[in-house]
Amino acid sequence: IVKIDKDTLDKVNYDLSDKIILENSHYKSIFGKEFKNDLYRHNKRGIVKVTFHNNNETMTLYRLFSSGNNIGITKKNIGLSPDNYYILKAFYQDSLNGPVKISLSKTKHSIKFVWFHPVLIFRLGFRWTIITASAGIIVGIVSIILSFQF
Repeated sequence: IVKIDKDTLDKVNYDLSDKIILENSHYKSIFGKEFKNDLYRHNKRGIVKVTFHNNNETMTLYRLFSSGNNIGITKKNIGLSPDNYYILKAFYQDSLNGPVKISLSKTKHSIKFVWFHPVLIFRLGFRWTIITASAGIIVGIVSIILSFQF
């Protein structure tokens, strides 16, 4: 596991907090097709379900695939933003010295990706939209029911 440092973050020029950085050959093994660099289209690039195993516990993150070839990520490494690295470090109780068991798989759960997004404002915006839309539907149903009673 490679923690992406500040110099690399500045060089990449886009936010890596919602991404997992892998070598391009992993894309074919996960998604079954060749990697094409569609930076801002997650439905084209793919969401990776990253499961970390620690004894009998597991932790799952949903992150966008991002190419790590231009920043030195090799086949045996995965790159994590500082935020994701600290989440992982807390899960392993600061013992990230040895090998870490990780499962990578593709997922179509874009709702889970957004629901558990690492950026707070993005996550809250989505959740508030779901809550207010649900409340609006409930109010609409109640008003229809009450209009038939009178």
